[in-house]
Amino acid sequence: MEITNEIEYEMALKELKKLMDAKPGTKEARRLVKLSDAIEAYEDIHYPIDEEDVVESVHLLHRLNETDND
Repeated sequence: MEITNEIEYEMALKELKKLMDAKPGTKEARRLVKLSDAIEAYEDIHYPIDEEDVVESVHLLHRLNETDND
């Protein structure tokens, strides 16, 4: 399965939501895995996450939590 555009991406996200409670081993669970993989592949290309931004965000959250606890 491949997601090739934003419309397919949005439709896949909606279907994924409906399948979130699928029981392991069922047809729905297998569909959930395929959708998840396709969504992840699409997001890796169209919505990449910069690892440096993630690390910076974690550090910022850590500092904010320390401030809240003072």
